[in-house]
Amino acid sequence: MKKVRNSIKELHRLLKIDKDFNKEEEEIKAFDVAHHVGFSLEEEYEMLHLFQERQRQEYLKRHLTKVIPLIAEMEQLKEKIKLNGHFKNLSGLGFER
Repeated sequence: MKKVRNSIKELHRLLKIDKDFNKEEEEIKAFDVAHHVGFSLEEEYEMLHLFQERQRQEYLKRHLTKVIPLIAEMEQLKEKIKLNGHFKNLSGLGFER
């Protein structure tokens, strides 16, 4: 669960979210964080059908492993978009100023 908690912290850092779960870190379980990792409704439903905490943690870990790189990439894209207008020549794309 420690890896899952660290991944959630990373996700929230990327999204600039400050979330307090109102529990000691060691007491946090998979159900406590499920609504805060970007699950779709279908994914939340699938997780509800997992009866063992270890299975739920693995499900969270797989989801976060998939989502964090996507979010990081999106944040990089946002930074590139902010640079819009700073390009002098875009001749390689058929655009020239």
